Amino acid sequence: MKVAFVFLNSDLFRHFERVVRTLTDRGHSVDLIVYKDHNNTPNPYGRALATYMSESHTATLHPLIVRRDQWRKLLTLTRELINYSIFYRPGHPSIALKSRWKKYLPPMVWRLVGNPIVARLLGSKLINYWLRTVEKIAPANEEIVQWLKRTNPDVVFASPYITAGSLELEYVKAAKKLGIATVVAVTSWDNLTTKGTFHILPDWVMLWNHPLLEEAVSIHHIPQQQIYITGSPTFDYWFEMSPTEDRSVFCAGVGLNPQKPFVVYLCSSRGMIQGETEFIRELASEITCNPITKDLNILVRPHPLNVLNWNEIESEHIKVWPKNGEFTDTLEARQSYYHTLFYGIAAVGINTSAMIETAIIDKPCLSIIDERYHASQTGMGHFRHLVNGGFLYIEYSYQDTVKRLANILTGNDEKQTNRQKFVREFVRPRGVEKQVSQLMAEAIERIAQQKPL
Repeated sequence: MKVAFVFLNSDLFRHFERVVRTLTDRGHSVDLIVYKDHNNTPNPYGRALATYMSESHTATLHPLIVRRDQWRKLLTLTRELINYSIFYRPGHPSIALKSRWKKYLPPMVWRLVGNPIVARLLGSKLINYWLRTVEKIAPANEEIVQWLKRTNPDVVFASPYITAGSLELEYVKAAKKLGIATVVAVTSWDNLTTKGTFHILPDWVMLWNHPLLEEAVSIHHIPQQQIYITGSPTFDYWFEMSPTEDRSVFCAGVGLNPQKPFVVYLCSSRGMIQGETEFIRELASEITCNPITKDLNILVRPHPLNVLNWNEIESEHIKVWPKNGEFTDTLEARQSYYHTLFYGIAAVGINTSAMIETAIIDKPCLSIIDERYHASQTGMGHFRHLVNGGFLYIEYSYQDTVKRLANILTGNDEKQTNRQKFVREFVRPRGVEKQVSQLMAEAIERIAQQKPL
């Protein structure tokens, strides 16, 4: 069997690396198609993918083919208009994000859709039908069709597929023309409510869990019988990790006093939060004022896609590690991140997937609902998954947050059962002991063999 994996960028590979490795370990062939980032030096394909290719003798790497024919501009326009219109569907939980599409639409078109009447029309079934007619009329990219004929994969697997400018959907379009089985895996828990939508329906859509299935059906109108729930392959390694160095060694390495406890502050991506330094300062000030938490240090974990000037907030009680953020795309990076959460007494953040990782290793996690970040918390559809999971300590002030941390320091943790339940239902709904990457690989094999899932 041969599988063609198509990723919009090299970072996507780390989410599915184990799926790829499982398939090649079983003797299958793999083609990896990735959009090459020439500015990412010295590894234009990213660390995880570069490492894998240096080790693999059965996978082949190809640059993603970009459509450049006469249909490109019209398809780009209609696809982004459809992506924008998805936010006007009744009940969409992240309508505030529609403003993101300003950078994806021509200025004249953006001014036009900014009119409330035009916006409502854009969200209507009639206009949506005509916009989608362009997709139906436009032929598959001939260059990709010919490439698929030469390489002859049994399955084309694409991700993330529903972002703005999803170049990988052209491979699904071409594969469907040739009768090749197609699979799309939505990469993250926020994709269905913060990104665009499906322009071409694949044979199968792989999702983490039932809450995401409900979003796919209600917001994106994906037939439920074409959805397969797998769990999240992204977090597989968290279930297998354990400490590889003592707490004292770790603390010394990041600049913390090993004799004092610390709480981890989990930063969010720039797409969620523009700046968090003042937020961290205010929290630190409140911590030092409480007699129980006055010796509690803060270890700030920057998001790799939201690098700020962290030197301005570092002090005796606040340390930042790693300074420039870091993707968990190598074993060393993952181990460092694991130690950060494992040795902290708890984690605090606004809205980030790191809260899910904190739950997996069974550490308390707190979120401060703050009016400054309303658009990034209660204004976001995916944040409700964390709230509904019942594993977060939701606080509404720094004072209440510090009181909660004081309780945790004294051994009072009321959310442990909820954390474990959340992990079972949200991260590994097919069994907490089952590796999701293996389940996905097995599902791909069955799809290639035209067997039911």
